[in-house]
Amino acid sequence: MNIALITPWYIDKNSIGGTERFTEDLAISLKELGNNVDIYMLSGKSYKRKGINYISLDLFGKNTIADEYMINKEFGVFDNTKTYEAFAKRIEGLVDVSKYDLLQLNSNLFLSLWRNKKRIFTLHSNKAEFMVLGTEKEYNCMLDVMKEEAKNNNTFYICPSEYYSKEWKKILGDSVKCIPHAINSKRLKCNKSKKEILEKYNLSKDKIKILLPSRLEMIQKRPYLVLEALNLLDEKIKNKYQVIFTGIDLQYRDNEKELKKLSEEYKIDSKFIIFDSINEGYKVTDIVCVPSSSESFGYSALEGLYLKKTTILSDIPTYNEFAKESNAIIFGNTKEDLAKVFENIDKYKNKKYDYEVFADKYSMNTFGKSYIGV
Repeated sequence: MNIALITPWYIDKNSIGGTERFTEDLAISLKELGNNVDIYMLSGKSYKRKGINYISLDLFGKNTIADEYMINKEFGVFDNTKTYEAFAKRIEGLVDVSKYDLLQLNSNLFLSLWRNKKRIFTLHSNKAEFMVLGTEKEYNCMLDVMKEEAKNNNTFYICPSEYYSKEWKKILGDSVKCIPHAINSKRLKCNKSKKEILEKYNLSKDKIKILLPSRLEMIQKRPYLVLEALNLLDEKIKNKYQVIFTGIDLQYRDNEKELKKLSEEYKIDSKFIIFDSINEGYKVTDIVCVPSSSESFGYSALEGLYLKKTTILSDIPTYNEFAKESNAIIFGNTKEDLAKVFENIDKYKNKKYDYEVFADKYSMNTFGKSYIGV
């Protein structure tokens, strides 16, 4: 099969976002199954890697990398159907999809495009996540467009979690399917020694390291909660820990400054690191903590569990799905509850589960086959 994956965001080897990692992992899975795979991005530069074409539409010229604000400035706010149609007309003029048997789309911005082709929309955001940057009017407009497109027999919506699959089915009916994301074990493999990584990034050899692998976004990801929780502990316990913040890029530099200031105020040993690859962070850490207020899936949580790290997760529907089939530690969403976990971390480590069953559910082979089978 010839398959095109379309994403609004630029992807390179240092991409930190879950949507980017998902797109690349799905492309690799489909490629390994013998399909021809192209990835289209709205901006950045084109290149080829591992037999997959990464094709930039260079929407803003000069290989400029686009973000949400640039797209809205160019096309207007997506709170009416005319904006969706204008966006569709512009993008359809840049991409010839006639050779493709299947289109997989990674944003609802593409809802009005290529209606005569088999289209799979992966739903990466729930309402809470959407509302971090969007408005009620935009959300309701998007729902109206989604409902209309669901009437098209060529259109399918994929949710990675069982909980949100059921929620979306109430709105969109049988066009919704549930397919969990997968873990690319090759991407997570790190051939460097722990000693080498500790020295490279000047990390403590003795302290218990807490890795926050998610983006430094404050409303949904809540990285500050770890600092607030540690600050509730006795100095002796607090000083046992070193916190590693990653997921840093240009749009989160102000958040980085705020977290550094908080770390100094609370006298917490914190490091802010842009790893060459996140697999370095996973290699040296003792604990993976993902205190999100909401997630449609949660790549970082799954990665920590897959690597058999002590993984602490917030009490939200998607993470409770992980907890049923793994040894994930769920805390009650407050700094007080998280502090109790840090204070008694050894009590939480011994839950038994079937790792092989867990790992197989999120295998790359299962991943690609499930999308082709929709």
